[in-house]
Amino acid sequence: MNYNFKRVLIAESPMLLQPTVAKVLGINKAIILEQIYYWQFKSTNTLGKNLIGKDGVKRTWIYNTYKDWQKQFSWLSRIRIQQLILEMEKDGYLLSDNFNKFYVDRTKWYSIDVNALCKFLSSRLSKEDIDRINTNRRMAENQSPTEDEDDDEENEEEGEKREYDEEEQEY
Repeated sequence: MNYNFKRVLIAESPMLLQPTVAKVLGINKAIILEQIYYWQFKSTNTLGKNLIGKDGVKRTWIYNTYKDWQKQFSWLSRIRIQQLILEMEKDGYLLSDNFNKFYVDRTKWYSIDVNALCKFLSSRLSKEDIDRINTNRRMAENQSPTEDEDDDEENEEEGEKREYDEEEQEY
């Protein structure tokens, strides 16, 4: 079979992957989580906007069956997708609920608890990982890292212990 493999790399929509998230969660969980995050903000379905879940918080929710997830994650079996989603639910950063009109419709709705995800990741990341993430974020925001380094030197000279502000850091 003659096939132009150069086109394979651009023939499908790519899935994003954050290396640090993949390091902590594993590649498959990270990809699934990124897809859920993507669909939360990409979806034009107004049914999932501002729904109140079991935790009492308004969130944007998306829904899918495991069969439908497998269409997006074709390299994973339906059972493996279910296992990964259940593990993320157990870890507390992936929420699921049922907002279906009919009780017999067991299609699950999903939302990400970003605060729980940040706590989960930060408890498993090294200081070097957190520093790298913060440096990358500053660079992305066009903030000069040298300004912060000057501030760090001043704090060290004054003998102050610099701690990470949980509200500032993403992980």
